[in-house]
Amino acid sequence: MRIMTWNIQDLSISKFLSSDSDPSNLRQFYLHSTIRQVNPDIMIILEVETSREDERSQGSIVSDTSGGPAIRQLLWLLQATDSRSRWAVVPPVILGAGGKKEGIAVFFKASVVDFQGPSVVGPAIYNHQIQESTSPGGQFMEWADPWDKALPPGQRHLAGRWQWAETGSHTPLEFADAGNRQPYQTIFKEKSGAQRTFNIFSMHLPSTADQAVKALKKVAKIPDIQRDDIANEIRIVTADFNINVLNSNYSDGYDSLKDLGYKLIFKNPPTHLTTLTVASTAGTHPYYGFMSQGPPGNVPEALTVLPDTSGDWPRKLLDNFLIRPSATTIKNASVVNRVTGKQFDPIMRTSIPDINAQMGDQDAHNAVFRRIENFGAIRGGSDHLPIYIDL
Repeated sequence: MRIMTWNIQDLSISKFLSSDSDPSNLRQFYLHSTIRQVNPDIMIILEVETSREDERSQGSIVSDTSGGPAIRQLLWLLQATDSRSRWAVVPPVILGAGGKKEGIAVFFKASVVDFQGPSVVGPAIYNHQIQESTSPGGQFMEWADPWDKALPPGQRHLAGRWQWAETGSHTPLEFADAGNRQPYQTIFKEKSGAQRTFNIFSMHLPSTADQAVKALKKVAKIPDIQRDDIANEIRIVTADFNINVLNSNYSDGYDSLKDLGYKLIFKNPPTHLTTLTVASTAGTHPYYGFMSQGPPGNVPEALTVLPDTSGDWPRKLLDNFLIRPSATTIKNASVVNRVTGKQFDPIMRTSIPDINAQMGDQDAHNAVFRRIENFGAIRGGSDHLPIYIDL
């Protein structure tokens, strides 16, 4: 079972459209081709955009003026290029409030797993996005157009869970403060083989490390996170945690879950990309100057990061998986690096060594590196690299 997580920055339909800066749709090609090469069975997409002006509340379907069409476009691309897998997606709902709100979309191969909720469509979903439907079991609500075909028949009344309270309490948990995005739970069961259950908690924690650590301590209070193991179930917490494993001041922020028996998978390499304006070919292989937050003098966090002995700028490992039971066999785990990585087909038209071998100074090399046909499409796709695990 391959599970992939990707924070696709501000994911809206614009990522799939041509523009003056991307007339050949290279961003779309990068996003789609990367997913096809990784070939996950379950895929979590973070940071699905929803309009800040949208007055709908948490738990409502993401807006069709922002991230909704992007998710359906990606679903169509996967279905069109891989019909055997019968790709489906759990419709993304609004998590968080105000300027912090966004959605999480969980894609899966219906040929491999069945979606099992754990929630059902109900009043928490915005009224015009549900409809009454009759089944042999009686009346229930299903996702309505345009989301009614996103899930297979028999699963269209199911939804992910986003509301949480501590054991013995009806007071909602906040992660870490009111308005921050909640964890999103989805459950899948293998159709064949061991027929394992994958209980997945996906999240995008607050953007500052202090708040992210505080939020993760609240995540550890969720009863379904705390409870004893169940036979044949693998529990997975996956996120853009915004807690840098490579930063000794914050790397213990994961302890609240590790103390519950969850195993942190990635200790290296970094997953976060610098902005296009400071991305550089300077530095050493394999990270050069693109896995960074820019020159230390421009970054307030620079004083809190570990010294970088490679000669690059400070790097960040923010995306991760935590697995329970901790004895679960991890067959493979990887950060998907198509800038300099060798595991997947490179997407850069000109490699960094070839760029550095050209005539000109470092500024000239950087200008070539930042073009849309090189790093530009990758960074235009997202500020994070995807990660995956094989279980």
